[in-house]
Amino acid sequence: MDVLRALLMKHGVGRWAQIQASGLLPGKSASRLRQQTQRLLGQQSLGPFRGLRVDLARVRADNDARTGAPRRAGLIIGDDGRPPAGGGGGGGECPAPADVVAAQRRRYGLSAEALRAVDAELERLARGPPAEPSEAELLAADPDRLTRAATLALVRGLSAAIARREGRGRGGGVGARGDGASAGRREGGAEGGGAGAGPGGGQRRGRKRRRGGEGEEAALSADLGELRAMGFSTGEAQDALVACGPGNLEGALEWLLSRGRGPRP
Repeated sequence: MDVLRALLMKHGVGRWAQIQASGLLPGKSASRLRQQTQRLLGQQSLGPFRGLRVDLARVRADNDARTGAPRRAGLIIGDDGRPPAGGGGGGGECPAPADVVAAQRRRYGLSAEALRAVDAELERLARGPPAEPSEAELLAADPDRLTRAATLALVRGLSAAIARREGRGRGGGVGARGDGASAGRREGGAEGGGAGAGPGGGQRRGRKRRRGGEGEEAALSADLGELRAMGFSTGEAQDALVACGPGNLEGALEWLLSRGRGPRP
């Protein structure tokens, strides 16, 4: 549910101060909230709904179905329940007659059940996103009982855990060796009098290209192994990696799940 939609259904149309005080839409001015509410309702005038907690989707659907109503920028105009004055077409939040407001409440008012659902949604939004599961929780999860979203979360968590472990395992030794090798290359280049610019430079560039290809093949092989370990067939894993490219394990998994290809035990 859209945050503004939920807040309007909780506090009522035009209750900008209460909506701002919720803290769920930081930085939104009353004028910005008014404009967005007009778009949600599909009409320029908010007067007939001022203070009401209504089903905004139903109001919008009904307004979209009104083919003969005058519109400006996609919004119905001149529909505030008051006689038109000066040809301006109803505007903003001018109060509508009480009988018009009462009619809108009867037609679009929210049930007690809908209001409870709104309250539950706002409580969830106030709590923020759920905490990431721990590594132990991820390893203990039963893949056969996970939803698609939970499966993606599991893969993201496991990938992050593997990356952390690999980083700890490598430590600083690789960096030290790499620095020494770099220094050796620099010294060799200096002694060779700029050999990198001559034929030797072309050989080194060729080796770099080969190393790049080898790295891509290694990433492809690793991703293929991880997808097979999850229960996908070799053919399915290869199709996904060809479609999404090596090093994009999460994208490959999303590609498979979106095509109804689930892992097998």
